[in-house]
Amino acid sequence: MFKTISILIGNSERTIFKWKKENRPILSLLEKYFTKDDLAEFLETEKIEKFDNILKIQNIVINNNINKYIDTFIQKTQSNTIKFSGNFFIDFYFSFLSYFNKFDMEKSFSCLIHDYLIDYSSDKYMYPLQLKTINNYLYLFNDFDDLMTIFLSQSLNNNFAELLDNDDYSIGLNKLKKDEAYFHIIGLYFYTNHSSLNPNLKIELIKSFSGRTIDKFFSFDMLINFIKENEVNTIQAFKESYDKPLYDIVTLKADK
Repeated sequence: MFKTISILIGNSERTIFKWKKENRPILSLLEKYFTKDDLAEFLETEKIEKFDNILKIQNIVINNNINKYIDTFIQKTQSNTIKFSGNFFIDFYFSFLSYFNKFDMEKSFSCLIHDYLIDYSSDKYMYPLQLKTINNYLYLFNDFDDLMTIFLSQSLNNNFAELLDNDDYSIGLNKLKKDEAYFHIIGLYFYTNHSSLNPNLKIELIKSFSGRTIDKFFSFDMLINFIKENEVNTIQAFKESYDKPLYDIVTLKADK
């Protein structure tokens, strides 16, 4: 069973054994609802005959995590969005997401984000106040479990396309959720495709494009095409004003 699960998830048997000892929810789910033969059949045929509605079940799991992800920022932040959490946290979080699939997935989400903060803060030579600003938001992820980790790993490969292009998810009917989804998709796009740009510049680009999407509806492809059509001119226009270090005294005062 463990060998089959390791192939399915894409991790070593050693990792699966470790997860078993840690009582990871994903293993409990697989062992409770699937037999070894079910998983083997899925690996061989990409379907399980006895589960005619397997795709529906998968979509329910995806939808639950989409809602959980977006609601984390809407319900747990005072401003109902990551947008006003401050440049230090925004830079930290989207940097974290852009490196997410390079991490050791044997670790829990909590370990991953705290380990990354140690590396990030060392690399940036941060002041205590800057580090405190980021730490103040880590409580947002207290409820992120293994299913969320797997959801993020898959969704980040698609630049968060699932946030907009899942037919069963009514994000378009809720303005707060729609705007938050746009911000995360735009943020991940610039941190993934323009990693060499100055953090200040990337953040202003994210905020600018996010502002242009207010009161509009985009599918994922429409949103990405909108960014691609306008990014070159916008980057050039913003460079003079925002191409300065994020971690300096001037920016520190502005980010309070």
